[in-house]
Amino acid sequence: MLLSSCGDAARQPAKPVTMTDQRLIAGLRACGIDPADATQANELENGKRVGYLVFGVDPPYPAPKMRCLAALLLRAHYAVRQSGEPFESAYRDAWNAEFPIFTRELALAWLREHRPGESPPQFMPGDAPRDFAQVLEKFCGAGPGSMTVERRTFLIADTEDVSRIDCLFHAGLGANLERQGFSVHAPSYE
Repeated sequence: MLLSSCGDAARQPAKPVTMTDQRLIAGLRACGIDPADATQANELENGKRVGYLVFGVDPPYPAPKMRCLAALLLRAHYAVRQSGEPFESAYRDAWNAEFPIFTRELALAWLREHRPGESPPQFMPGDAPRDFAQVLEKFCGAGPGSMTVERRTFLIADTEDVSRIDCLFHAGLGANLERQGFSVHAPSYE
């Protein structure tokens, strides 16, 4: 009698949830995605453990769910792998839409921690890129010419100390330059 009141759900066997990460389970549910649709996995890559989810869903979820999934996995530092080309293609599109939002959030968090009470300058349509580079230099206390613009890239010179390079990089990301079609590049210390 109890089973008959459940409708179609009673006729389909329940899929087990194989994930152990409770934040992923909660996040997937918040996105409207059944956690049983994915398997949590990890592997060693370049000496570091990398976590990812494998989905067995065909076709992929609608775009809003894919964007929610991409936002969740970016923040949890997880990837999607071995889920089939249609699903991974839809996920890649969602990831490409969410990644600039994620990096801007990280940059603004860094600025709040390292420059409390100061709001980074915002790049607006119509602003001259070279003039805006000078605004960022002033904001970070960097010397003239510390940030140059070539084509659609704001380049940070390797002539500043690391704290100013970090400030220029995070202020550039926080200024929403990507939304205007620009990128920010800092010297690599690897």
